[in-house]
Amino acid sequence: MVTPSSGNHAEGVAYAVQLFDTRCTVCMGDGCSPIKIAACEGYGAEAKLINGDAGAVHNEAKRLHRVQGYRSVSVDLLLTIVSHGTVGLRFLRICRKWTR
Repeated sequence: MVTPSSGNHAEGVAYAVQLFDTRCTVCMGDGCSPIKIAACEGYGAEAKLINGDAGAVHNEAKRLHRVQGYRSVSVDLLLTIVSHGTVGLRFLRICRKWTR
């Protein structure tokens, strides 16, 4: 299994594959948090550090999927952005109720 991420998604996938006793390669930007790298490796994932931007990280994950036959667990960036926006709007609505 392979996934591109430098944050919570990477850690979540690494944790999940540990539960199912399988392997995972997490493609991460080489500038990401050492704490996230250690967390992924702590769950048994291989952290593959990629030099470049998020596009380079995604491209390496796609390459591993295509060349090595790894199952890909990817983040749909548009859906991620939309869902974060929705959570933010809900949070603001809750805060407005508290301040009235």
